[in-house]
Amino acid sequence: MTNDPKVLAADKFLIDVHGERGRIGKTLVSNRIRDFLEARTPPLPVETVRIESRASRVRAREADPRIYIEDLAEARGEIGGSVAALGPVQRAISRLAVACGAVILDWPAGSSTIRPELLLATQAVARAAATGIDCVSCTVTTTDPSLLDQALETIAQNTEVAPDARQILVVNEVSGGPVARIVASSEQGRTWQKVKSASVDAIVRIPLIKCRAWELFESYNLEMAAAICGSTEELAALVGRDELVVAACQSHVAAWWEFTDHELARVFSRAANA
Repeated sequence: MTNDPKVLAADKFLIDVHGERGRIGKTLVSNRIRDFLEARTPPLPVETVRIESRASRVRAREADPRIYIEDLAEARGEIGGSVAALGPVQRAISRLAVACGAVILDWPAGSSTIRPELLLATQAVARAAATGIDCVSCTVTTTDPSLLDQALETIAQNTEVAPDARQILVVNEVSGGPVARIVASSEQGRTWQKVKSASVDAIVRIPLIKCRAWELFESYNLEMAAAICGSTEELAALVGRDELVVAACQSHVAAWWEFTDHELARVFSRAANA
């Protein structure tokens, strides 16, 4: 499960992952990008800065820096405003100036106001791009027509706020059905046509993991690579399920992993960066 180093590019990325609604798999996407970059040979160090509510129950690595959205609100009265709470972002980007790696900014749902304000105020993307860092803005959505329309508005806003970033639309098929089943004459089909005509650098498709397979492992705080490659017997003992069920779930997750590998390679390859 390693990516071909001849295909993967770049040595420095600033990746901005965001989506206006909750429960659309945004953190799943940011984790998958992290895993994809870490699986290269040699591995690319990745630091994910989680911007979230204190009430968040998102499972993450203990080492991931966290910025709480409540602290951003409280810092509005500080010198520099909410930017005063962005220390972890500055430190992570500064490390990219002297070493290879990637920084992922994982924004929470409902940050459509404060996120562009902070990006505009700090000029973080422009400053990073000026030092040779490949800046990538990933707008996560689903095939639901209302969410697709909202995503297009966000991308238009991104282009104004951070024109130095590549604009990627990530379509997670968690709701609204698969892209392949969109009926052209329906409202969804007409919206999808607008998406295909939009000014984006790539559309990345994230299919639904079959048979809810990832749910079996996710609740045990397992990372995806460990769930795929782990011993079926040991995993069955851990989750308390039959080995055949566990083996089937491993296969479904592995198939999803392989598909998303190809999708992400279209964004994070040398050809994509040429």
